[in-house]
Amino acid sequence: MRQPPEDPTRRLTELTAHLQAEIDGKLRQGYPFIGKGGAEAVQVLDRYNPEKTPLLAADSLTYVSFDPTRYKEPLTNQVLQIALSRSANSNDPAYSSHGAEHVVFQEAVKKLTQAIRNRDALTTVWQPHMVKSDLEPRQEFLANRLIIETLPFERTSARPEPYVKAIREIRPRQNKIPNELRKIARSDFGMAQAVLTGFYAGLTPEALMTALDEPHLKQELADRRLPYLTANRASDRQLLRHLSETMLIEVSNKLYVRRSSEAYLSALATLEQAGFLPHNASHLRGFSFTEFADTVTARAVFVGLSEIAQKTAPLEYRDPARTAYVDSHYGKLATSILATAFIPEEI
Repeated sequence: MRQPPEDPTRRLTELTAHLQAEIDGKLRQGYPFIGKGGAEAVQVLDRYNPEKTPLLAADSLTYVSFDPTRYKEPLTNQVLQIALSRSANSNDPAYSSHGAEHVVFQEAVKKLTQAIRNRDALTTVWQPHMVKSDLEPRQEFLANRLIIETLPFERTSARPEPYVKAIREIRPRQNKIPNELRKIARSDFGMAQAVLTGFYAGLTPEALMTALDEPHLKQELADRRLPYLTANRASDRQLLRHLSETMLIEVSNKLYVRRSSEAYLSALATLEQAGFLPHNASHLRGFSFTEFADTVTARAVFVGLSEIAQKTAPLEYRDPARTAYVDSHYGKLATSILATAFIPEEI
């Protein structure tokens, strides 16, 4: 008896179900989900907690997954505290080597842990993130990462004098910034402090050149045999571009000032090389560090479960069906993988 032709729609449906089941199985095994509670969730948490299950034990878990909207609930709250603790332990397989590159990594982890333990209000945001599949040929897919941030808190630290001047004296006078910077350039601190203060006040290289490339100012500094800036010199334009790359960072099409001491010392070295400052300028009045009370936050970035799904899913499962399935099932769940933790104001 002749067999009826195979239904291609049914075959595609069966293949899709098989691929989805493969994704689900990998995530359940490598990143077990901890929900509201129950014996199974408690057991998973115990296997993830080094205080209950030693790191090298056969049944220990390196990572789990969770719903961040439940961060005040007991189990999820514990997951986040454990994740932060393990990420800061260099002997742990869950150690965040990338996060540890930040000078303030340990401080950020401590502040985040404290806020989570106290069940303080936190900001949680999902951020789109492009990932490449682990399988060849490697393809790019869109996934999510979880951003958790504390409320602002006051923190006293050593800040460069030009930064303090920018915050206290220049930023409040938004309409008079060019005039204020020219006053600094004419002072004993010269063009170097004017440039640094201008960047800390949030000016771009172009706006800074416009403010300081003023005929009377240039003539006055030239008569005093002091360095000045002019748009007519390619080296001066290049200097400001170089300094902006050191002192500014672009995030989501917005420019932010780097407040870290590393960025400042690098900028001083650039100005020293360009002849605008003597050697070891960080020890000079007007360019040294002083105590300053800042308002900052601590931020953690966790890898989303959708990122793991996209990295490991079979390539036969193609878009748009692939991403639609991953987003609907895993787009709002996070793993305990800490990509990094830092104080944004110290970047």
